Amino acid sequence: MRFGLRLEPEAVAPGGRLHREHPDWVQQRAGRRPTAHRGRLLLDLGRPEVRRHLWERLDALLRDAPVDHVRWDLGRCSTDPGRPGDPWPERLDAEHVEGLYELLDRLREAHPG
Repeated sequence: MRFGLRLEPEAVAPGGRLHREHPDWVQQRAGRRPTAHRGRLLLDLGRPEVRRHLWERLDALLRDAPVDHVRWDLGRCSTDPGRPGDPWPERLDAEHVEGLYELLDRLREAHPG
């Protein structure tokens, strides 16, 4: 039997530890509270510090466990694209996708199996 994981690393629980420690990592329109979808908020993968955090956690997981297959479930849609205080919030969507691709490429390179 092979071992696989289903992950949704871009989604974070409202009020959970990661959200409490880094509320600025969540996509959010200026002047509005972020909207939970399916009980989750969406991390901003356009931020280098978010990608670094996810890389550290996912790399450790794949290094330390006998994982044969990973299913990345992108089930959390973007409902609040924005960064409070950012003068160019419309660039968030492109940066989020570019950040996702960067993270996936890095994981594939480090864990080709």
